[in-house]
Amino acid sequence: MEASSLLAQELWNEILDHLHESKKDLLSSALVCRAFVDWAQRHLFNSLTIDAHPRRLVYRGHRTAISSTRLAALLSSSPHLIDYICALHIDPCNAETMTPLVRITWSRISALTLVQRSGESLPALTLIETLVSLPTLRKIVFHGDFQTNHLRTVLSGCTPFVTSLAFRLCGPAIEALPTGDDISLPISCSHQHPSITHLDLDLCTTIPEFLMSTACPLDMSRLWAVKYGRSRGRGLSPFLYFVGRTIQTLDIETGDLEELDMRRFPRLSRITVHGPPRYAIERLAALQRAIERCCQSTVDVICYSLEAEASDSLPDLETIQTVILSAEPRVLRRMEVEVTTREHSRAEWTALIQGRMPQLAERGILEVHSADL
Repeated sequence: MEASSLLAQELWNEILDHLHESKKDLLSSALVCRAFVDWAQRHLFNSLTIDAHPRRLVYRGHRTAISSTRLAALLSSSPHLIDYICALHIDPCNAETMTPLVRITWSRISALTLVQRSGESLPALTLIETLVSLPTLRKIVFHGDFQTNHLRTVLSGCTPFVTSLAFRLCGPAIEALPTGDDISLPISCSHQHPSITHLDLDLCTTIPEFLMSTACPLDMSRLWAVKYGRSRGRGLSPFLYFVGRTIQTLDIETGDLEELDMRRFPRLSRITVHGPPRYAIERLAALQRAIERCCQSTVDVICYSLEAEASDSLPDLETIQTVILSAEPRVLRRMEVEVTTREHSRAEWTALIQGRMPQLAERGILEVHSADL
């Protein structure tokens, strides 16, 4: 009997939505009933890793891995799958991998991750430009050994609709960056630069300097969300102050938080800090002191993000509560705790943390979020 005769298709789709992180269950569902196939395919093909090695579909975490040649052949025989593909993770982005991809008529690609490993052949910049010019593209992640001229070329060819960028493990040499009249971007003057609103930096020693240089073909005037991850350098990057006047949300994982000059962030309303449990009190207290030094601080949401192997590895939440409540001026609108863990459900973590921070919970300003490691 057809599944649609037992229950509305929308309900079946909603049930399948809950299986989106389990590729095995989605595959099993697609084999059970024809009515499940289309929705299962939407999840299975939503995010793809384009790998140089797999000759067949391989399921890795939340992404499906496949070689570019195998994918091109599959989409040629089943073109309806193109509309289901929204994200590509391309590793490596050389000519062999990229050539089959640029021949596909993409319709919904919104996120693109480009991986360049040390020692690999040079990235196929002309082919990459074809993908980054897609009008549906909104986010690009650069991961690995990209040189300054690579970044300039790719970013210069981006569709102006890209609003989110991430750089991970990128540290190109920048001694040769052109400045002022020396710069000659590989685009026409009429080209509209991408206006970036979200930026994610992690282990990117020289990327902040690149972003502040005249060689960077980006409009950073509307940047409002920054995640400043791990850094090999010391102290807080001057880049944060360079873009500080527009930032509303700051996620910071490194550096001395007490060094923050909150006056340089006139629109900042939410700040997230990271750190192992043993440093939680120290980092939050340092942040509070930085906020208190600025009489006109606009921060009203503080989030602490941590990884916890088990409930007994949590920091001293009672003391954290005391630190938060003793702050002056008392303008806190919400305190958030983000826990990444392998143990307990979200409801269990919420009950546990609320029990240890009862005053914040009673005031209705405590929120708990959890995610799996």
